[in-house]
Amino acid sequence: MVGFLGQPFGGEDRLAQLKLQIQHVVERHPDSRVVYFMHRKESREELEALLAEFPLEIRQAGRPIEVEVALSGETYLAFYSFASTALFTLKKIFPEIRVFQIDDAALGARLPYYEEIRCMFRSIGVETTLLRGSRVFKAGRPFQSP
Repeated sequence: MVGFLGQPFGGEDRLAQLKLQIQHVVERHPDSRVVYFMHRKESREELEALLAEFPLEIRQAGRPIEVEVALSGETYLAFYSFASTALFTLKKIFPEIRVFQIDDAALGARLPYYEEIRCMFRSIGVETTLLRGSRVFKAGRPFQSP
């Protein structure tokens, strides 16, 4: 099983980028069950409509994700997110699970502290995976990341 940690930020690009991120995870793990863990500020209806084409399960965790994982009895191959700080604690508590930060150029450009978050993740072994096809807007013109 593969987990994805949702986040409610990203402004007007959030939903488009979220869809690209989920597609990225599903393509990397075609034979695995993918579980999307909603952030408490996300809407199930919005997520179900946006992500209907993907083979995934959407869950609203009633406890912190680290507690959910510890008590679930399920084996996770990996966890993914854009910049959730839970990636840090998951890697610290469960070092055997591969944890990935999705390097999304469009959303990263919106966060003034993005590089600091990425450095923090790398310092404890969180891996980075580049989101290809992410749109970034500079000087009023969109361009595609590699």
